[in-house]
Amino acid sequence: MENVTTAPGPLKTPEIDWAPKLKSLIGHKATIVKFSEMGFPHSIKCEIKDVYEKDYAQYKNCLTVVYRPKGERTDYVWRIKGYSSFVVYVNHVEADTEMFVKTLPSSGEGGLVMSESFTCFSDEYMFKAIASVKQDPFIVNVDPVEVDSEPAEEDFK
Repeated sequence: MENVTTAPGPLKTPEIDWAPKLKSLIGHKATIVKFSEMGFPHSIKCEIKDVYEKDYAQYKNCLTVVYRPKGERTDYVWRIKGYSSFVVYVNHVEADTEMFVKTLPSSGEGGLVMSESFTCFSDEYMFKAIASVKQDPFIVNVDPVEVDSEPAEEDFK
């Protein structure tokens, strides 16, 4: 298997051809970290069955991945559109995709559950998932985060 591949410049562009890298995973175990339809992250431990390009709705040559989740008998389809954020690992890994952080106070029996301050479809979830795994990802299709150290004055006008 090759090393991690990330796209140069703006990452989520239609010019990126992930098909060859994903086709190299056919028949292998993989972990896919992607967003649900509601915009929250989840990871899927699976075996990649097939990868092909096919038109889907208004998308031309939409990359289609057929996979079987771990412990299931049914194959599922994942369509990668030009704007999709995702991370793919070779083999099954434990990626942290929890939206909630559970902390226990030092005294008392109850627990405190706090939510992350990320919005739906925030790429911060993906970076949190990448940081939680010691193995390098095989494919990363996430926009780089630009964090300002101080807010600009224009933000307050």
